[in-house]
Amino acid sequence: MKTRDESGMALLTTIMVMLLMSGLMVGFFAAVIADQRANGIDRDQTQAYAAAHAGLEKLTSDLATKFETDFNPSAAEINALATHAPAIPGFTYIAPGGGSGYTITFTTDANGNPAPISTTGTPITSGAYQGFTGIVTQYTITSTARSTGNAEVRLRRILETVAVPVFQFGVFGDTDLSFFAGPDFDFGGRIQTNGNLYLAEGDGNALALEDKTTAALDVIRTQLSNGYLTSTNYTGTVNVAKAPYVATNPATYRALARNEGSVVGGPGTAANELPLMNPGWTSLSIGSYKSYIRNGKTGGKRLDLPLVSQGAKPIDLIRRPVVAEDISNPLVYTQRFYTMASIRILLSDTAAEITSLPGVTATAPVPLDQTVVTPAQYGPVSATKPPLAEAPGPLPTAMAFTAASVAGDTTLTVSNITANFPAQLLSVGGNAVTCTGRDATHFYGCGAALPSESATGVPVTGNVTLGGVV
Repeated sequence: MKTRDESGMALLTTIMVMLLMSGLMVGFFAAVIADQRANGIDRDQTQAYAAAHAGLEKLTSDLATKFETDFNPSAAEINALATHAPAIPGFTYIAPGGGSGYTITFTTDANGNPAPISTTGTPITSGAYQGFTGIVTQYTITSTARSTGNAEVRLRRILETVAVPVFQFGVFGDTDLSFFAGPDFDFGGRIQTNGNLYLAEGDGNALALEDKTTAALDVIRTQLSNGYLTSTNYTGTVNVAKAPYVATNPATYRALARNEGSVVGGPGTAANELPLMNPGWTSLSIGSYKSYIRNGKTGGKRLDLPLVSQGAKPIDLIRRPVVAEDISNPLVYTQRFYTMASIRILLSDTAAEITSLPGVTATAPVPLDQTVVTPAQYGPVSATKPPLAEAPGPLPTAMAFTAASVAGDTTLTVSNITANFPAQLLSVGGNAVTCTGRDATHFYGCGAALPSESATGVPVTGNVTLGGVV
């Protein structure tokens, strides 16, 4: 039987195998390219995330730095921070649809400046100052980074600044605070000190801290602030609240022993933790006292009045400003009670010490020595306007008058009246006369017994003698 020639099958098989291998190679290359593209997109996205995160952290840092020196920045100052985006090659900060992707937004007041989220204050619900009402201002920072490959990541963070009005504290100390009463002593307000807190009580008596207490540094029980040891005459009980304090309910307080301060001795000594004290200070502060008493290690923080960051001292809050402070240091000037008062009563030795102050009108101050009394100031002394109160200092015993009014007139003209001679009981020609006011050359509102002019019209001369002060 004659066989067929199958030489063509080998060629066909070879072609089919080559087609199959080509298909496999195309699929393999397609998978590799797709994987590379995915990796590239993922890399772009990862790098875009890192760039967006960098922008977010820079905005946060710039805001924090700003608040360290200015507690109440203007909208222009805040917006200026958003013009300094980080420079990262291959990335720009552009929002979807255009516009800046590096922004800070906030609620504004009537002047366009950052405004608190509540005009009545916002309760602080956590932390060492829980329970206070704070002035909370929110800032929303947004960072949108876009790569040259069009990968885009947007990150957003909400920051809050919280101002705690100082009047909410029972006592607020910028330096060390001490409690070392002899007799029983209860203190019912919140306590904050930016220094150390010294707690002691006289022998046989009790001190009670009835509200939350925070110290930026340490709580010291072994000595007073002058180094005097509490083991001598200060071995009394120091009760510290661990819940709303009730003196008759021991469940609301616990006695803090002499060896249970945050340090073993005075300032700078070792922390009072295990194995030195059992339980250690952290366990006592956070656990036993439920954070009613804290030091810097357990959550107590330094709180500064805003003007302190401008180089002023806390007492400057109630002092009058210095000359031109509204221009040279407006951040301190606007925080003084002087600028917030609707009525100012200023007493000075000279008029210039008042008129030179910022915010004072050009109207001359009222002199308290009664040398000048005009209707524009206090007004003439009368039955309804008694003489201004004053401390006249040393008084003369007599002065000369060179002219006297006619009989029945109540004004006495004198020549050498002195600034420290007030309206008073006088002796004129041996007769007692009471006058109610005076200026530089006259006594006004004088009673009877003034000398009369002579028959020839020549003024009568004589002496006015001090008879007594009214």
